[in-house]
Amino acid sequence: MRAKPLIPVLPSSPGRRTRSGERSFALQIGSRIRELRLLLGWSQRDLAAHANLDTSQLSKYEGGTHKPPLGVLIRVARAFGVLVDLLLPDVSEALDPVNARLLRRMRHLAGLGDGEKEIAIGLLEVVFAIDRLRGRGTPPRGGEPR
Repeated sequence: MRAKPLIPVLPSSPGRRTRSGERSFALQIGSRIRELRLLLGWSQRDLAAHANLDTSQLSKYEGGTHKPPLGVLIRVARAFGVLVDLLLPDVSEALDPVNARLLRRMRHLAGLGDGEKEIAIGLLEVVFAIDRLRGRGTPPRGGEPR
């Protein structure tokens, strides 16, 4: 029996109309795109221009009637200045409560301004430094936090 992946995988044949099982996934992605777009105060026309998309196609993605291809997800994420995983459905229900709460907070941070993000990074750096002083922490992959 195959284990269900923690991180959802985009169904095959992106860009076409969705079947019922795929529709829920497409709806969740579309909802995330719409949510982030509204957080930025952008219209569909604004996002379409930033991501080099047709407004009618973006409407279909947000409505969940069509699955956005990976390339579109990448362009939308870049337009928002976020990682693609922020556009994917929430996987926090598969996590323990503390990590689920942390994931929700990190997703919320994505919608904040650069100043607020820098403050959050600074706070995290303090937490990491304390953890290292206690001898428990290991630096994240890629070296020490900035």
